Amino acid sequence: MVSGMWVDVAAVTGYALVAAFTTVPIVSIIAILLGTRRVSNGVWFVIAYAIGFAGLFLAASVGLTAAFAPDRFHISGPVEILAGLLLIGFGLFWLLRQRRKARRTGEPPRNRLMEWLTSIGPVGAAAVGLQFAFHPENLVLTIAASTHVRGDDWLFVSLMTAWYAFVGVSTVLAPTIIFAKASDRAQRRLERIRDWVLGHGTQFTVAILIGVGALVLGFGIYHSLSGQ
Repeated sequence: MVSGMWVDVAAVTGYALVAAFTTVPIVSIIAILLGTRRVSNGVWFVIAYAIGFAGLFLAASVGLTAAFAPDRFHISGPVEILAGLLLIGFGLFWLLRQRRKARRTGEPPRNRLMEWLTSIGPVGAAAVGLQFAFHPENLVLTIAASTHVRGDDWLFVSLMTAWYAFVGVSTVLAPTIIFAKASDRAQRRLERIRDWVLGHGTQFTVAILIGVGALVLGFGIYHSLSGQ
């Protein structure tokens, strides 16, 4: 029972880490921190992003439990198979889209977005953070993660909701904290990170989505065949 619980914790953590390393939110928080209102906008972005993550995970956990109890865990295999295929599809689609835009414009496609993010206010920062939680890849990852948590075990689901949201936003929370502590020293470092992500972020995210998608697909096939 205890070992099974830790397997579920590890699965939820893995899905949250994949969500954390999608590059668009990372680039966005860096642009916001380098903008006019800096830390205050970054804080609003992180709070809204975390609320979106937590609300989505909680709703999926409770909804799946209500829909499929008492045999809810039997759906983890099919859900993981679907999630794996979708993640691979998202990765390939993102790669093809970015290459098509680069060929058409001859430059990275997110420059105008970066410029806009540097000038938005707190409400705009919160809105951007909230909507990132509901991007297609995050929806897939969160629903797959929620199959490992019983929505009627309120203590466990509450802890897992908080943990999933914390891990999922950790890569935007860390730059915000660093910038708040040492904004002058952190600015050049954030600019270098931004430039690297803009130059290599697509390949990095595509590799994560396709690699994790294949892994999730394998787990889903295993769970479906073994009945676990």
